[in-house]
Amino acid sequence: MDIDNIKDLTPGTAVHEKGKQRVQEILNVATEILAYEGYSKFTMRGIADRLGIKLRNVQYYFKTKDILFQAVIEQRLRRDIESARKVIERKGLSDEERFLAFVDVSLEENTTPYIRGLQFELWALANHDSFAAKCRDHMTMVYSTFIYDLIKPLTAGQSDKTRKEKSVILLSMLQGFPLVEGSDVNVEFNLGNLRQLFREQVLRFVKADHT
Repeated sequence: MDIDNIKDLTPGTAVHEKGKQRVQEILNVATEILAYEGYSKFTMRGIADRLGIKLRNVQYYFKTKDILFQAVIEQRLRRDIESARKVIERKGLSDEERFLAFVDVSLEENTTPYIRGLQFELWALANHDSFAAKCRDHMTMVYSTFIYDLIKPLTAGQSDKTRKEKSVILLSMLQGFPLVEGSDVNVEFNLGNLRQLFREQVLRFVKADHT
């Protein structure tokens, strides 16, 4: 979600370029704190201090910490989808190549400390915070819907129910990959190139008719 579409900004603010720039600065710092330092450090005052501005300047654009948290998640979600679209919409790709290009960019991004930190913080917080759980559920639905549309050409003849199930399972596999890569299981099981193995297996999973 870009600045123009972030909900719950103070009415009339972030209309001019200076305001939009300030909103983006707040979002950038808030995202970095959440990803690298955790939710315990994610405070309005801490974000203001990091930017060298007064607390009321942050609250002018984001009334509460929940609103700011939601804006951080929405911005990350939008950027992820835009990044994926750029990759899969390249000319000359077959349906299978488009799917594998999406898998590649997802694995690359999900295994960065930045994205991994954001995901883990959101998952952990969602276990005991209802607002964070709603943010997580919204993100899950958007990602799953994107994957659902992407795999349609590869699942011809399969039921809509099966396609939806595969979309959700694929999302869980992609987001869970960072937990496995680099762990001892790769060595103990002698898996070799884990990413290549993952690509092969998820493609086989999508195309197999389990109905």
